[in-house]
Amino acid sequence: MAPVDLARSAPATRRSLTRRWAIVGALVLLAVASFGAAAWVASQDAQARRLQHEGERADGVVVVVDAQLVGRGNIPNGSVVVRFDADGQTLEQSIYVGGKVTQYQRDQAVTVVYDDADPTRVELLGVVTRGPGLPVVPPLVVGVVVLGMAVVAGRHALQIRSALRRGPWEPLPSQLVQQVQSVGYRQGSRTRVVLTAADGPLTVDPIGLGRVNPTFEPEAWVAGRGRRTMALAAPGGGSVVAVRAAGRAGRRSGRRERR
Repeated sequence: MAPVDLARSAPATRRSLTRRWAIVGALVLLAVASFGAAAWVASQDAQARRLQHEGERADGVVVVVDAQLVGRGNIPNGSVVVRFDADGQTLEQSIYVGGKVTQYQRDQAVTVVYDDADPTRVELLGVVTRGPGLPVVPPLVVGVVVLGMAVVAGRHALQIRSALRRGPWEPLPSQLVQQVQSVGYRQGSRTRVVLTAADGPLTVDPIGLGRVNPTFEPEAWVAGRGRRTMALAAPGGGSVVAVRAAGRAGRRSGRRERR
């Protein structure tokens, strides 16, 4: 029997919604962290470029060449240790030069630019090569993608909450069917749920990242039936997913729908 109170009051439903909102929150935090990383990298790049234009210049000499072979192609990569004078002191600093490490050798004369307030911030003149960390584009792309996922997941969570708000769960006989899909030259399938109600069978499709599993048959609980977006759950009200009507059932499993 269906619960007599609101669907959202079922303990399993509350736990499922809590997990869903936790996922949304985690995605938001990951997006913020990715944007923060991209901003930090961009700031470091800007500081390196500013140092080239505004830094103090000094003559230096290469005392160590630290070259390593990296990647499958054994591409040289590394840094050089340069000795130079700054504010009356002789300093030795390691400067990352990346793939340009092959252009340097021990005792080679070079010109460095350094921060007068912090001589340990030093670059070779004309060589703007940030350290071997993450470039700015990957975390920015990750941030955009993850933020998009968070927006979609949050929207679906709100749609589920709206479907659960006005009535109890409605237990209905159910059956999982596989629908063949073709995208270009590729074929795949998706799982649909056929619900048998008093007014006739209804096929629903999970939307977004929602997935159904064998626990959704031979019975599934639905809330908000008749709405554009409904909530579907396994018996007990757990594993809630957002679904939309896909048309009347009665088609055999695996048959491709006509649009």
